[in-house]
Amino acid sequence: MGNAAGCTQVERSCACLVGSTAASRIGFLSKVKLFKKLPKTDLPLLANICKQVEYNVGEVVIAEGDEGDAFFIIMDGQAGVEKDGNELATLKAGDYFGEAALLHYAPRNATVVATSKMAVLKISRADFQSMQLHTKLNFRRRKAVAFNDEDAEPVFEGPVKHDHATGQRYLGGSLSEPKDREDSHNSW
Repeated sequence: MGNAAGCTQVERSCACLVGSTAASRIGFLSKVKLFKKLPKTDLPLLANICKQVEYNVGEVVIAEGDEGDAFFIIMDGQAGVEKDGNELATLKAGDYFGEAALLHYAPRNATVVATSKMAVLKISRADFQSMQLHTKLNFRRRKAVAFNDEDAEPVFEGPVKHDHATGQRYLGGSLSEPKDREDSHNSW
C-alpha cells in the first residue's frame, strides 16, 4: 500500500485492522457505505460472522465462472476486477465484491485478483442468508458490466456489456472517496 505519508487517513486506519478484533471490525464496517443503513444492532452480529482472510499479490480471490459461496469487503490493499480477460476496475479498502453470485445463485461473473497484499473480511453464503443481508442491503449492478445509463438499476440478470473506461469512471466506492448518490451501491 505504500508508506504512511502516501496513504489517506482511511487507508491508514484500514491497515491497522489487519488482525482485527470484533470491536475494530464493527468500527470498520460502520464506515463502509454499504452498511450505513444497516441497523446498528446488526453490526456486532455482522462483525462476528466475518472471517478475515489475507491474499498475496497475484492471488485470485474469486474466479469468473466459479460457484459463488462468499461475499468480501476489502479492509486493506487493492484488487483488480477482470471479466472475459478485460480489466474493468481497481478495488481498494472499503470496496466489496462477490454478492452478485449470492443474490442470484449464479456463477461468479468476474475475476478478482489481489494487486497488492490484501486483507478482506469474508462472509459465507450461509451467514449472508442467516443475517438476511440480501433484504437489508441495497445492492446495485456495477455499471461497467451492465449498462451506461445515468442511474444504477437494481441487480438483474441478462446480457452484459462493459469496457475499461466505463469501469474506471463508475466503480469508485472506497471509504476515502465521496459518493455522488447515497444509494449508488453496485454488485459483482
